Amino acid sequence: MIAHKNITKIVAVLMAAVTCLCLAAIVYAKPLTEAFGGLGVTMEYSSKLFDTDEILSINIIMDDAEWSEMLSDAISETYSQCDVEINGEMFYRVGIRPKGNTSLTAIASDPDTDRYSFKLEFDQYVEGQSCYGLDKLILNNSYADATSMKEALIYDMYQYLNTDASLYNYARISVNGEYWGVYLALEAVEDSFMLRNYGTENGKLYKPEGVDMGGKRPDSGNRMPPDGEPGRGDPP
Repeated sequence: MIAHKNITKIVAVLMAAVTCLCLAAIVYAKPLTEAFGGLGVTMEYSSKLFDTDEILSINIIMDDAEWSEMLSDAISETYSQCDVEINGEMFYRVGIRPKGNTSLTAIASDPDTDRYSFKLEFDQYVEGQSCYGLDKLILNNSYADATSMKEALIYDMYQYLNTDASLYNYARISVNGEYWGVYLALEAVEDSFMLRNYGTENGKLYKPEGVDMGGKRPDSGNRMPPDGEPGRGDPP
């Protein structure tokens, strides 16, 4: 009986110790990781592209007819091939396509503008090609933001909170040497993002489905009521 009680006490102490270790690991995981050098990898593009002390200069070089054809079929988000000059350095056979959700649809239906957001994919046509280690660069048009600052401020907040988020910078965009506008350049949440933050390119990335224009759910043809309750036929 005495031995049984001792074993029970030992098991209870061990369980308490394990629980405390687990809690300590959760609380101090990030400081310990940082103290031992962190899990992420220092990427050249962090300073080459996303040093916000200096705006990027990006010139997209593409046949005029192919550029016009891509914009005319922007809604399909199909890649085309171009060359890109970034701060004076050339990158050849880069994939480019219009991107977006609400903004893409809105611009496609607006006869007065074709200022789409774009995605540059450096390894779309040349396997292993990158821009200083970056595989994909997002160029956001700051649609419906007259200040062109709202999204940048959000990424500043993420960095202040030490949250794993995309790096950003402003970029002066030209197309075949013709000024196109100032865009927000973002590190795409892709393989290079994982390598910079977590030290690996192997892992799962999840992207939530957006909401179509008019408040439609991606999996339903029913319009969401104004109060946000499920529409008729929608699951609760």
